[in-house]
Amino acid sequence: MLDQRIQGLYGITPNNNLNIALIERVITEYQVNILQYRHKTNDDQLKLNEAQQLLDLCLTHNTLFIVNDDINL
Repeated sequence: MLDQRIQGLYGITPNNNLNIALIERVITEYQVNILQYRHKTNDDQLKLNEAQQLLDLCLTHNTLFIVNDDINL
């Protein structure tokens, strides 16, 4: 049987100007089951900080977290 988290809404973060509070509201209100982090920047520390915040958020809301195009994260 398919994991329930794979069904439903799939959110993708914007490429810049990440608003964690807004993303949390969307995950909560619309029951997003999967969140993909997408940030095309060379600032590795920024990506790490944002990814950690999003991972914590996803763990809290039982949302599957995917990182796009960055094997190091």
